[in-house]
Amino acid sequence: MSRIEEEKNVKQEEPRMVPPGDVGEELQRKSEEQEAIEAIRKFTDEDGDESGEISVKSILGGDFLKSKFMMKQVAFVMFCVLLMLLYTGNRYDSQQDAILIDSLRNHLQDVKYNVLTQSSELMNLTRQSNVEKVLKGTKDSLLHNSITPPFLIKMGDKRQIVESKEPKEVLVDTASREEKTESQDTIKPEDNEI
Repeated sequence: MSRIEEEKNVKQEEPRMVPPGDVGEELQRKSEEQEAIEAIRKFTDEDGDESGEISVKSILGGDFLKSKFMMKQVAFVMFCVLLMLLYTGNRYDSQQDAILIDSLRNHLQDVKYNVLTQSSELMNLTRQSNVEKVLKGTKDSLLHNSITPPFLIKMGDKRQIVESKEPKEVLVDTASREEKTESQDTIKPEDNEI
């Protein structure tokens, strides 16, 4: 009920027939009732006039924003707006991070494919057959393939001081073997016996 209707109801109350000794108590009771009604009005009435009613016209016109209730809730509304802005900004940042992660993942995959391609090309270029082709093309190269196959030499001579008693196997070219046999022929057996 609005304030005007309540005032009309208070004024329309019929006076009771009170014995002459209870007049002070009746006045005190009426003043307490009026104080209670005024307190209720202050608590429930927002503007002190009839603009507290919400209608389509007051919403479209913005009149409801002037009410005491809305004035009390300004801090809460501002807090809600701040939370909405933070939520929107956080979502935008997370979407940007997801886009960046996706683009970096694609770039990483491209780089991996590039590295694999280059390593396979390098492996192909460093094969022995390809190196020989390149060396044959240059005139100043002295490198050539061995004609004789390599073989194992077991070194187990008792005359040499060897840390381990097991014979060592060494891969030697036959050309170097012929040079060693010629050099051993020149060493005299008298010199080895000491």
